[in-house]
Amino acid sequence: MSKADVNGDEQPKETQHKNRDRGGKPAAATTTKEDLPTPPDGGYGWIVVFAAFMINVIVDGIAYSYGVFIAELQNHYKSPAGITAMVGSLLNGMYLLSSPLAGFLINRYDSRLVTICGSLIATLGFSISQLAPTIDVLMITFGLIGGFGFGMMYLPAVVSVSFYFEKRRALTTGIVVCGTGVGCFAFAPLLEYLMSSMGWKYAMVMVAGITLHGAVFGALLRPLKSNAPRGRRSSRPSPSVAAASSPPPPMLEAKEEQEAPRRQDDDGESDGELRKLNPDDHSATRQPGSKSPSVVSVPVVVHGSTIDVRSTATLDTSAKRRSWLQVTGLYLLSDPLFLIPILANLVAMLGHYIPFFYIVERSVLMLGIPQSQGAFLLSVIALTNTLGRILMGFLADFERVNSLLLHNIAIATSGVACILTMVCLNYASTAVFAAYFGLCMATWISLSPIILCELLGLEKLTNAFGLLCFVRGISSFAGPPIAGMVYDTTKNYNNAFHVGGILLIIGGSIAFLLHLPVLQRRTYANRMRQHQKEQLASAKI
Repeated sequence: MSKADVNGDEQPKETQHKNRDRGGKPAAATTTKEDLPTPPDGGYGWIVVFAAFMINVIVDGIAYSYGVFIAELQNHYKSPAGITAMVGSLLNGMYLLSSPLAGFLINRYDSRLVTICGSLIATLGFSISQLAPTIDVLMITFGLIGGFGFGMMYLPAVVSVSFYFEKRRALTTGIVVCGTGVGCFAFAPLLEYLMSSMGWKYAMVMVAGITLHGAVFGALLRPLKSNAPRGRRSSRPSPSVAAASSPPPPMLEAKEEQEAPRRQDDDGESDGELRKLNPDDHSATRQPGSKSPSVVSVPVVVHGSTIDVRSTATLDTSAKRRSWLQVTGLYLLSDPLFLIPILANLVAMLGHYIPFFYIVERSVLMLGIPQSQGAFLLSVIALTNTLGRILMGFLADFERVNSLLLHNIAIATSGVACILTMVCLNYASTAVFAAYFGLCMATWISLSPIILCELLGLEKLTNAFGLLCFVRGISSFAGPPIAGMVYDTTKNYNNAFHVGGILLIIGGSIAFLLHLPVLQRRTYANRMRQHQKEQLASAKI
């Protein structure tokens, strides 16, 4: 991802108007949507797709295959299922929780550097995991350190592709995220073989060596150049195009205007608007009829927009608050189009990892299936996950396909499938469940970036996807341990799957709120279609 440049020429009239101070003078240049790099839709973009795909193979392949380790770790540390599952939950949760920080670092530097650093951090965590004397230490080395490194690798890989492709964005995103399925398909039997032949400690060393290859693939994530003229580039490091082009939240602007107190003169007359001040004249003058110096308007540039403040304290507070909200993307939470997906993922992600963690143990302990065949069920999930992500990426590029509807149906029906595992009493029926669950997860995860683009626009994707991953990480911490405690209490893995199914159904139901007409009219995609229709109508006239 590239660093944005500052464009001072050929801005839209609306942008130019907003960027003038109260004295009518132009404010500092801002990065606009016109500065976004033009997606080449090919060329080196395919190298980026390949690199991002391989990063997903490594990250999700290891994260989703943790269920293979559970039995060995339970025997080694003599820990219950819930505590042992916490190690994998920390890994998955931490790599999602660190996504906002990864987004900030991408905005500050670029995807390539962040990915390389993440690979080195994760490699360090996995390397020292073999030395962990207790399960608690393993939670820190494998879960927290390894998960943080994975977070620095995952977000740059997914986001980078969106800036290289526009017409084929859904297809290429689907190809990238199908690396999850390929990784899980390959790593589950591989790790099972390594543990059976060399033990889990040597398997950890192999995991560290594979993770180190992420630095090589991260080096291929070359940033795009901005469209801004060279003469207008900022001399300081600027945010990425995704963050810099996001306008300040209108609700915040309105709130600041409402909160600004209107001072009155001693004779009871209001000063009204702040008086304009010549930037070259720093003296405070009096207004006619005023018995005290009037409040002076101080023009200050915050994210390219000039604001007037009545005191230094107000300036510092307002500027810091807007800067912090802009960098973290938290202002997006005021938009229902983003808040609803956040709530849906918060609930649904509690049940997402439960089948990945416990399908092997359920098949071995409850159905009497050999460990090697039980591990292959993860490969079944991975196979349909891979095919599903490619298929959904291909279908989402068609204008008539409703990506949001496919996404919501997948979440809800995956929950139904989890509840129906109680009738899966043999290996064949369990494999059918695994295949359908993998297809649903492929639809959910692969379409998430596409839906965020449709709801909010590409320029907000980095912050929006980072916050979404953060929320998913919170749920990932809690889901598998809760299911493990359910099993420790009832000694029945079906009950754990039922809990996951209910959570997925609730999350899917929340996501269906996005189909309300009042929200559909506000989506970025719908506003763009209306704008195109108006342009065509005006052209005909």
